[in-house]
Amino acid sequence: MRCLGRPEKRVNIWTGIGGVKRGETLRIKGFGRIHAPPSHTEMTMQLSFALTDKIDPADVKLLSDGLTVHAADAGFPTAWKEFAVLARTDSGEIRAGICGNSGQGTIYIRLLWVHPDERRTGLGKKLLAMAEAEGRKRGCHTAYLDTFSFQGPDYYPKFGYREFGRLTGLGDNRDLTRIWFMKPIV
Repeated sequence: MRCLGRPEKRVNIWTGIGGVKRGETLRIKGFGRIHAPPSHTEMTMQLSFALTDKIDPADVKLLSDGLTVHAADAGFPTAWKEFAVLARTDSGEIRAGICGNSGQGTIYIRLLWVHPDERRTGLGKKLLAMAEAEGRKRGCHTAYLDTFSFQGPDYYPKFGYREFGRLTGLGDNRDLTRIWFMKPIV
């Protein structure tokens, strides 16, 4: 903590001073009056908690905006930007798609889905390539994603993705694994 008065003197006045209560004003020779911050409990209001499965998008935005401000305050400003590529038929039916977001030099592929009738046609590969190209346009250097052991653990390495994490023992029988992959895209 930097005290007022002589800028060359730095001291944490809240440690080592017996009997000082938070919220009090102290007079320290050479520094003048210094007000002790209130304690955490004095600053906390009564809170109620509600668990819900009906999530309001405005509430999610508030949480996201709060984390964005916190990151900026810590020196890591980010403007997360979403993306989606959808493959539609002439009648507008979605047959495949990929979506996610980018920020901090990365593009995160949150979802990649291909209709069962369209699998093994190169559509997933094309969607991945389009997402990676969009990441490069946005200045991203890395793409990352996650999948489950029954989905695509052998699929993504074919396109240059390498595994960087696993969470094992999931599912009712504890035989499911979540796997994270990443790929440099520059």
